[in-house]
Amino acid sequence: MAAAKASVFNTVSDSYVNFFSVLKLEPVLELDETLLETKFRQQQSLFHPDRFVKASPEEKSRAAVQASLINDAYTSLKSKLTRAQHLLLLAGEDVIVHQQHELLPEDLLQQMQWREKLELAVQLQGDHAEQSIENLQKEVVNSMQNQWEQFAPALKKDLPLARQLFFRLQFSAKLLQEIRKVEDKLLD
Repeated sequence: MAAAKASVFNTVSDSYVNFFSVLKLEPVLELDETLLETKFRQQQSLFHPDRFVKASPEEKSRAAVQASLINDAYTSLKSKLTRAQHLLLLAGEDVIVHQQHELLPEDLLQQMQWREKLELAVQLQGDHAEQSIENLQKEVVNSMQNQWEQFAPALKKDLPLARQLFFRLQFSAKLLQEIRKVEDKLLD
């Protein structure tokens, strides 16, 4: 039994961790959510505390670390945006932190225009505000769909473009959250 546990623990590495490997999945952008859930449950069951009741303190500690890693992998891969970020990291593109100079001028201009539209929509009253916010939301969602369509091929062929698209997607996702908050306030 100890040999089986030791081989399972070999998936933990001191270097950067591939979350797809942790969950025994292929590294792909479009991931079947049911498969992700199944793989998560399978891996999590291997490190459940009940399996380590009689284990040494070291084995219990390693099991807890592995369980935490499995949770991190699941959380990261569940969201398409963080999955894209992870794929870029695996490809050698660190997109966790970006500098302002990395953003293209047209991206900055688009961000400013959308923010202005949101601010103007907040100032409107009643149906006008709701319609303005709904239009902005549709515009951002359409833009994101276009960016996603470009992202997958860029990830395979043009990492600098994939990086730029990721930053656009990241901004768009954040703006959509802000739009939804404004919507919620208007509906109250």
